[in-house]
Amino acid sequence: MRDSIWIYIKEIINGSVDKVLNEASVVHTSSLLRLACALKGIAGFKFNDEEINALVDLVTLIAPQSAPGNRFVTLGLCTLLACPSLVSSPEHEAIIVEWVKSLLRKKAETISGSINSSFEEILLLMSIHFHSNQLNAVSELVCTTLGMKIAIRVNTMSRLKQIFVQQIFVEKVVAAHAVKVPVTENLSADMLGFLPVHCIYQLIKSRSFTKHQVPIKDWIYRQILTSKMPIHPVLPALLEVYTQSVLVPTVGGSQQQSGGKLVCEHTNEPLTDEEVLAVFQDFEKKHLAPQLLVLYYVLLYEDVRLCNCRILLSLGKQSKLYSLKLFYKIPIKYLLQESQKMQELSGGLFPPMLRLLTTHFPQLCIVNEWLEEGVSLTKRDETIVTAKIDYQIQIGSIQKAFDCCSETPVEAIRLLGTCKKFSPHDLWIHGKEIVSNVKTIIQPNVPRKVQDLFRDVWYLLNDVYPRHLWEMTSNALLPTGSPQLNVDELTVDPLQILRCDQKVFRCAPIMSILLHILAASLAASKYYLGKHVIENPSSANNFAPGAQADIEREELKVALTAVQDSVAVQILLEACLPLPDEEKGIAGDLTLKEIQSLICSFVHQMFITDPNLAKLVHFQGYPLELLPITVRGIPSMHICLDFIVELLGQPEIEKQVFAVQLIAHLSKQYSLPKSYSIAKHALTIISAMPGITSSERAEFYVLIVSALELLCDAFPPLVDDAVSILVNLGKVCTYQNSVERNRMSKIVRNKYLLKRIHETYQRIVKHSMLDRKLF
Repeated sequence: MRDSIWIYIKEIINGSVDKVLNEASVVHTSSLLRLACALKGIAGFKFNDEEINALVDLVTLIAPQSAPGNRFVTLGLCTLLACPSLVSSPEHEAIIVEWVKSLLRKKAETISGSINSSFEEILLLMSIHFHSNQLNAVSELVCTTLGMKIAIRVNTMSRLKQIFVQQIFVEKVVAAHAVKVPVTENLSADMLGFLPVHCIYQLIKSRSFTKHQVPIKDWIYRQILTSKMPIHPVLPALLEVYTQSVLVPTVGGSQQQSGGKLVCEHTNEPLTDEEVLAVFQDFEKKHLAPQLLVLYYVLLYEDVRLCNCRILLSLGKQSKLYSLKLFYKIPIKYLLQESQKMQELSGGLFPPMLRLLTTHFPQLCIVNEWLEEGVSLTKRDETIVTAKIDYQIQIGSIQKAFDCCSETPVEAIRLLGTCKKFSPHDLWIHGKEIVSNVKTIIQPNVPRKVQDLFRDVWYLLNDVYPRHLWEMTSNALLPTGSPQLNVDELTVDPLQILRCDQKVFRCAPIMSILLHILAASLAASKYYLGKHVIENPSSANNFAPGAQADIEREELKVALTAVQDSVAVQILLEACLPLPDEEKGIAGDLTLKEIQSLICSFVHQMFITDPNLAKLVHFQGYPLELLPITVRGIPSMHICLDFIVELLGQPEIEKQVFAVQLIAHLSKQYSLPKSYSIAKHALTIISAMPGITSSERAEFYVLIVSALELLCDAFPPLVDDAVSILVNLGKVCTYQNSVERNRMSKIVRNKYLLKRIHETYQRIVKHSMLDRKLF
């Protein structure tokens, strides 16, 4: 068998005219190479000198310019590594070196649709691994290409490594040759084997392009534009190492000048703004892969830039900054949703993109919105149809429908229902006209159906360019004559959105939109302040070292964001109170309760995001009439039990009253052992307070008395302590009335307090008595 194999090999060699392999024998010859590798790597054959000569002659045959021919050359390169004895003699080494150099001199054509269609990629990849001393990677590459697991010892590749690195491919030649390799057309995850993108990835990772100042940006951009779904898994990794090579110098790459200033090494060029925006000109599905890749690049670039901001400043390196206006022109949220729906096709981009988005664009990651969209995402895809085919919106029909929505809402309902069937991008062209009529929607006589449909259409538009939509909506809701706002002003001062028309606070669907914009603006403001601190670090001085100054600036940033949040909460809580001229009746009460529910849910989200905000708001205080609403409507109010004792110990009478009332309502809502101990402590504090010596004390006890009933209702064991407080307080009132009869104002006030004491005492006793009907 062994003799017959080598006889067959000699016949192929002798049948090749001028060492050119016959086209008809290419496939069989490739099989013989794989067989030789299997005999050596699996069966452990040792080739004699005659067999080595035959294999060298076979490997160095000139293959035809075709897919099988390129496959033969690729297998020949792998045979050299699988059988290192082929280069054991100087004669064979010279032949093989000359053969490899001849491969580089001729241009290999890439045959589309074939596996390993060009040997240039694997030759480059081998050279790259040899230069980075990744011999195990070379072994895996050979095994993968041959399609078999063979034993290749690393120590046997030292001579081949020396040949590749010193004689064939020096590092500069590798980098210069790699950028001339054509990009892979229609690159996707369906393409197998080793491609040019693998070579570029390894060269960027080893910093070969930056070391020898070979520009690689254009090649990467062309490859991104020619990619398609499903995204090839190496493309995200390629963008990661490329972004690192653009911004971060290599360790030891910076040199120290005599003047003491660090000089940064050469880095790759980033994509320009024009190149980034050119990808987002249209939103057809065939362009989704380039758009997702470019979006991932700009998000990753921003993340790497901020993480290495201090290093770049210390090196004096001026890195490119992608402006916020550029991000505003990218439909980030829409692309992220598309990536979420097609996670199996997006090359694993969704998780890292979501992480980057929550870090750098928290305003696009509002929790409630994502939860609702997760439920409705599939339903929306089933109901959206192409507007150009089945639905049309006539010019002027939108304004006409909104003008008469109060008297004849049928047209507005039909129009908004049609808008819901549009895709978000098709609907966006009508967005400005729709949003400009939001003041018409908040009128009291507009049917609720129209308002609900308007809210649904607004959230549909919010999936495309949300920041443009927030700007348009905020300006449309401002009172007449107010100066116009832009997104940057909302980011710096997010509370400006609350200077809207007061009718918004009694229109629940539009109120939900307002709260969404407010939450997004607050999140954007926090990120903006944090980014400003990072990008502008303080320099050390004699009075405040740099680290200490940074700590102080961070504390100031936290304080500013806390003030913004607390003011927003206070304004919203005041909106929960009924207005003096507000319409009474069932409809008005239901509207107010719905507004209170929306605001309480919003405040709850803020409290669980930052529990310290709850402490700040309650130490500031708010109207006592709101306590029943907040305690019952905000699920996270139980965290007030952690600091209520501290609030009760404040010296101001107003805060003491507020604390006692809050303890009473919390005890009624959360009848827990912790609440009981706090309530008992509050009664102890009240009983130890001095008597009624001023009008303020009298008013204080009037409010305290009303809280005792709630405490006794929540915890009956506290009845004795509460009754004792009421009895002692009643005695003090009676004594002061008898002593100071000439001061009628105090007597009148004490009489009112005495009346409240008697009423409260009667109700406590009535509720605490056993039901006589049971006996």
